[in-house]
Amino acid sequence: MSDAFSPRNLSLCLTEFASVSGTAGERDFAPFLRDVLLEFPYFKAHPDNVRLVPVPDDPLGRRSVLALVTGEGADTVLLTGHFDVVSADNYGDFKPVAFQPENLKAQMIERLSGSGAFPQVLLDLQNGFLPGRGLLDMKSGIAAGMAVLHRFSQNEARAGNLLLVATPDEEVNSVGMRSAAVVLPDYAEEKGLSLRAGINLDAISD
Repeated sequence: MSDAFSPRNLSLCLTEFASVSGTAGERDFAPFLRDVLLEFPYFKAHPDNVRLVPVPDDPLGRRSVLALVTGEGADTVLLTGHFDVVSADNYGDFKPVAFQPENLKAQMIERLSGSGAFPQVLLDLQNGFLPGRGLLDMKSGIAAGMAVLHRFSQNEARAGNLLLVATPDEEVNSVGMRSAAVVLPDYAEEKGLSLRAGINLDAISD
């Protein structure tokens, strides 16, 4: 896999865009995600397979993102997750770097080193744990789905289809997923898809 499309690099790229629920960042994340996807070789060749889906009557003008990689046959697996994140207010004086995982990690290690405070946290950071608002919940999940799309698209003998659905507003009222669910049957019919399974990309355990 090209390093640019690795789960780690995609996770960092997405996390650095602060898409806090109810803000302009949440509204603007969908076109940003579309533009990132359009850098993938497959989507450069098939730009119509990336689509923005508006949330009806939404005062913020938020949209979901559909990204489809097609193969042989109609069977389709849905990969889904949300891209809104909660506020970074509880990061205290780390708030300015809350959406910059590498920078945040370095500052946390510097703060904790020699202090004797939170030794397990320091050990985790030194052993590779990467902090950041929204990195786990859930930009890394979206990034994993994107990396799978890229890997799948490189298989010239691929069977079936993969559809990524990334939505806003999971942290509040789930209007993104509820509105996306309404359009999915028509989208599947338009594209000749048979939705067979869905995978929630949200990480809930090791």
